[in-house]
Amino acid sequence: MDNSLKFLIATFITILGITGCSKDKQSGPSPTSGSVAGVQQLASDTPKKDIFRIYDEFIAAEAVAKECGISSPELEEQHKKNFITVAHAVRNDLTSKHGKPKSSLDEFLHGHDEMIRTRTLEMLKSHPCNSTDAKVVIKRYKLQSQWQVPADS
Repeated sequence: MDNSLKFLIATFITILGITGCSKDKQSGPSPTSGSVAGVQQLASDTPKKDIFRIYDEFIAAEAVAKECGISSPELEEQHKKNFITVAHAVRNDLTSKHGKPKSSLDEFLHGHDEMIRTRTLEMLKSHPCNSTDAKVVIKRYKLQSQWQVPADS
């Protein structure tokens, strides 16, 4: 099997476990740099969340905020800025551990992001914007938007 394919399959399986798309709850790669460690504390109700879980939560929270109409231009801008920081940490983690060029990650992450958005919007059908579950995600969106990047990032 081609090494690129092995990498993509391993990454996909890891991310599926992290996002709850799989029955296996894998921990995924552990962060190594100080900036990633700072990102991990972001809007976290548990200190053990890894960067991939945080990444997925940013995507899901943005989808809910847009669908429920709770965002403002200021919140949206700040959330996007903070998501870029998280996405950078994810890319660094994947490329440093697997030696893959950025170009091979773009298509994979785009597909993954769309999968998370689709799943999130599907869940909103049974858990509408005024539900407790949606309110938790909306609160997370606001916390993610208010997050201040640590100085060591």
